[in-house]
Amino acid sequence: MEAKSDDIEKLAIDCRYSKRLIDKLLSKNSKSQIKVDCDKISKALYIACKYHNNQRRATGELYFSHSIEVAYIVADYLFKTDIIIAAILHDCIEDTELMKETIAKEFNNKITDYVAD
Repeated sequence: MEAKSDDIEKLAIDCRYSKRLIDKLLSKNSKSQIKVDCDKISKALYIACKYHNNQRRATGELYFSHSIEVAYIVADYLFKTDIIIAAILHDCIEDTELMKETIAKEFNNKITDYVAD
């Protein structure tokens, strides 16, 4: 499940929530000694978008917008790559066909454990 840069760029352009999160993370990276891996986080955004596909919330918004907003808030408290990725993917196992094994393969077991809990 390789996230191609064109796919990630299109996601960032098409999704105001993704763009807002990435902009925040890049800004925090430029001001902080602690850095997050925006490439890995972009990959998580791609996966969340892919698996949630066209699921919609009752408001009509794309379902994964909620997960991105959670990651946006979490980034203020725990500026760590694994935590932000887990926030993005937190609904994927229960609400999509994404498997724990795929998360482990694409990221690591720690993120898988966070998402599965």
